Amino acid sequence: MDRLPVLSVDLDLIRFNAYRVCSMAAAAGVSIWGITKGLCGEPGVAMAMLEGGCSALGDSRLQNFEKMRRAGIEGPFFLIRIPMLSEVDRMVHLADGCLISSLETLEVLEGRCALERKSFKVILMFDLGDLREGFMVEDAPRVGGFCASLSWVKVEGVGTNLGCFGGVLATPANQRELLEVAQVIREASGFDVPIVSGGGTLALRLLEDGTLPAGVNNLRVGEGIILGTDSTGMRDIPYLRRDAVKLISEVVELRRKPSVPRGEIGRDAFGNLPVFEDLGERLRAILAVGRQDTRPEGLTPLDEGVRILGASSDHMVCDVEDAIHISMGCKLSFRPNYGAMLQSATSEYVAKEYLGV
Repeated sequence: MDRLPVLSVDLDLIRFNAYRVCSMAAAAGVSIWGITKGLCGEPGVAMAMLEGGCSALGDSRLQNFEKMRRAGIEGPFFLIRIPMLSEVDRMVHLADGCLISSLETLEVLEGRCALERKSFKVILMFDLGDLREGFMVEDAPRVGGFCASLSWVKVEGVGTNLGCFGGVLATPANQRELLEVAQVIREASGFDVPIVSGGGTLALRLLEDGTLPAGVNNLRVGEGIILGTDSTGMRDIPYLRRDAVKLISEVVELRRKPSVPRGEIGRDAFGNLPVFEDLGERLRAILAVGRQDTRPEGLTPLDEGVRILGASSDHMVCDVEDAIHISMGCKLSFRPNYGAMLQSATSEYVAKEYLGV
């Protein structure tokens, strides 16, 4: 650990989580795509997911596919952010398929694939209420009819996104609706449409309780495999490890100070109006990590007696009055939620270490 702060990732635990998820899914006839974007397409994470049983890898950035291909990983790779028209050319060379929700993009993609004489797989995304990407359900006959004219683009399946924008949960009802859409697309397009992708980590609950309708045969899982949590469902997933990722930082100041600022109070550097509880004088530790590195609200201290009070761009302030063995230069560890992990993984100021390679 040469640099701090550091995001420490245990690949053995990610491999374990992938195996647990994929084994449970396989018993129900469901394949799992491992979603690597939360850790920026790190090749070690991708390999752990594949070794754990994932049938494909999904990411939102073409740069991450470049990184994985340079590392010798063969995929298959699916772009899970609906593609920009300006990146279709690169996508055809770097990915094997994508999620798509625009006829204009399908038309451009068909033209590019024809020039390259290369087939390309697509999952047609439908909006089942979360109001992020997706064709509307009532458009399915028209979309299927358009797809009937495609020669190089292959409709591999239909899918939906739930939870990420509107917080809509996966339910048997919206999964059955997706199955109905798949049948309309089959009839209108003439394609087999073998994949029905019912969502991400939040849909694991339906697998667990046996309510995922037969015919929904794919899920796209990132958070569950990496962190063992389901943010939308607000739960820790009981059969998965939740300690694969830690953020570690160093104490740069340790001093007893009042618990309430002195002077006229305005807003902090990020426009928030701070609120303080008067607990008298307390021992406070300042850590060399801040909002430029992570999302402090998404961190859970792993050292007993440590409580996060707040953060500026470069410093995080913790109450350590009830902690033990705290000293200048010591290292404190935190478990990040998905948002905090994503920001730390993206920050060039946070070092990364991958254990169990």
